Amino acid sequence: MIKGFFFLCFFLPQFVYAQLTFEFRWGNQRIVPDQVYTYADNQSILFEELKVYLSDIYEVEDKDRTKISDVCLVSFDDSLSGIIKDTFDVKEKGKLFFTFGLDSSYHVNMNYEGALDPVHGMYWAWNTGYIQFKLVGRCSASTNKNKLLDYHLGGYLKPHQTSIKIETASHTSTIYLDLLPLFEQGIIQPNVLSSIVIPGKEANKLMKSLSRAIGYD
Repeated sequence: MIKGFFFLCFFLPQFVYAQLTFEFRWGNQRIVPDQVYTYADNQSILFEELKVYLSDIYEVEDKDRTKISDVCLVSFDDSLSGIIKDTFDVKEKGKLFFTFGLDSSYHVNMNYEGALDPVHGMYWAWNTGYIQFKLVGRCSASTNKNKLLDYHLGGYLKPHQTSIKIETASHTSTIYLDLLPLFEQGIIQPNVLSSIVIPGKEANKLMKSLSRAIGYD
């Protein structure tokens, strides 16, 4: 009897569970409110708002497709907003798929509930839809009044749509967006472009750059 019980336990499928989270980073640090961050030539930035939409998050292993979440609005000043799934079944050979931003269906469906509620300050209007990513801060290199750096990136109509499909390995437990390289490498240039607040070419270009700064642990 004991031998049979051991045999059963030994061959039971092994499950690994984790908490799936998203966070904003500055190099290897998580970005938090009220902290000044520095980069090349002693420039500095203090973030006042950092928000992003993640949507249609799936885990896929072979033909097994599991939906994890519809829409998440992550804000850097609310650590709970970055918890995408409390108990995440990690599939070692699987893939994680999600949309960085919201695809066009969310912009036109007029379902203004939960994360899509305009109260969160991420909705423009019916013809422009949602802001996909928002960065507001005070940057020493900004040419704006009061050193304001103000990026409201959105737009869902071609050719300047801003949602981007992302694929990572599903054995990750943390997805992160590292902003430091974008400042260090001059991809974000506050002294050249310190404000983007309408859909268009610049918003599209910067969203693509942001998507390439996404990593995972």
